[in-house]
Amino acid sequence: MDEEILDSYKNVIKALADFLGPDVEIVLHALNKGNSDIIAIENGHITGRKVGDSLTEAGKVIIKKLEEGLDYFGPYKSFSPKKKNLRSITIAIRNKMGKLIGLLCLNMDLTNFESIVKFVDHFLKFKSDNKEIFVKQIKKHSLEEIFNETYSTVSSKLANGKVDNFALIKYLYEDNFFTFKNAVPYVASKLNISIYTVYSYLRKLKKESGE
Repeated sequence: MDEEILDSYKNVIKALADFLGPDVEIVLHALNKGNSDIIAIENGHITGRKVGDSLTEAGKVIIKKLEEGLDYFGPYKSFSPKKKNLRSITIAIRNKMGKLIGLLCLNMDLTNFESIVKFVDHFLKFKSDNKEIFVKQIKKHSLEEIFNETYSTVSSKLANGKVDNFALIKYLYEDNFFTFKNAVPYVASKLNISIYTVYSYLRKLKKESGE
């Protein structure tokens, strides 16, 4: 009965390979008395494995997690024998009694994705500092003019026209308003709140933006 359940997954891994393409290895393991052998595999070139090969040491650790009741483990980062980064997930296969009888593992080669990230990252880098450009553009304006324009912009986006203090400060922060001298006490005065509240909002915004 267990063999029939596992055999039914062989068509699944072929279909997944056709759907996901050559950069995802799909492996079907059969568990037998604590051992695990590969009984079907697609795109084995990613790790160099083949039918009959045993489970890796990392796989044995994952089995223990699945035996504790997890339906699947991951996604997690792993590595191919050639040190390529992989995005992996291991799915438990159980019989009608709930016993773990096999594993369905997917290992995605991230090489092409990493190349895309590197390509995109190049075009997202700038030699000029956006903040400096922004400061030069609005240098001629007073704090009051900038604040009032921003307040009107934020207010127009709200149905009731009522502006939340944090929302306004966030908008000013994103426009680099607080790079100006005396911006914090000015905003505190306009909103009738303490400068400590403004600084508290700014710390939260910096944390959210990763600064």
